[in-house]
Amino acid sequence: MKWKITSLPGEYENSDETKAKAKKEALAAVINIKINLTDEGQLDVNKLGKKWVQKIGLIYSTLNNQSKGRIDHLIAFSVRADEYACNYEALLRLNTSTIDKIFSDAKLTTASGCKEFWPCGTLLAQHYSSYCEAISASEIEFSQMPPTGIVLRALAVNRALQAALFIDKSIETALDLLCDASHALYMAGAGDSKADSYNHHKNNLRVNGHNGGKNRHADMAALKKWTIDKYVSELSEKKWKSANAAAYALKDEVIAHGKTIGANAVLAPSNAQRTIATWISEYKKSV
Repeated sequence: MKWKITSLPGEYENSDETKAKAKKEALAAVINIKINLTDEGQLDVNKLGKKWVQKIGLIYSTLNNQSKGRIDHLIAFSVRADEYACNYEALLRLNTSTIDKIFSDAKLTTASGCKEFWPCGTLLAQHYSSYCEAISASEIEFSQMPPTGIVLRALAVNRALQAALFIDKSIETALDLLCDASHALYMAGAGDSKADSYNHHKNNLRVNGHNGGKNRHADMAALKKWTIDKYVSELSEKKWKSANAAAYALKDEVIAHGKTIGANAVLAPSNAQRTIATWISEYKKSV
């Protein structure tokens, strides 16, 4: 299942050629960008207040464990992935022939315009799978691509740390960055919730299917036992010459009894005689 929790407004179709070109250009634009995660001399997370300090600390600890101590690499990866998503979306819109019909705002054909239009994390959630396809394993410092939810949380940490840097310089910028962090966390939680719901539904289907199969087999096994008991009890009197002859004689009674057991034990009249004959033949071979 693709980890996408939102549909972009004015979605459109692009050719595979256009997507491949946009993917290549978007990756080239971000793969070598330098990312300054923190400025140790100025960073004071405590300026964000107690709740944000607790939130950042909790997320940071979780991500640090999941990245095996390489959280700086994870945060840098998330920033590049977000930059890629914004560039990729802008390039797709720039190259579509129906751009004028979708949005008149030309800014949406630029990465910065996309950042302004969509809340932080939206495009990352939408295009992360494309980034995973575009970037080679040798260009990352992980054994495998981090899950979307983890990348969104790492992006949220980055935005919160940036807010701490800006809080003395521009309170407006700091608040915008905290809004970015909040939305990225919301996207991560909503996406994980949807994925959990989907997986829970799949698991329920599997369990119910397994239990349903057990019930069906149990009902048919009960009918088979009843049929064999009936055959054995009447064999000395009826002296059927073959399993098929016995099945022909018992067919109506077996069908009727199956209906009393349940829907899973009902034999179709067209197949009942053959099924009963098979049961009797198996029994005769076993004794």
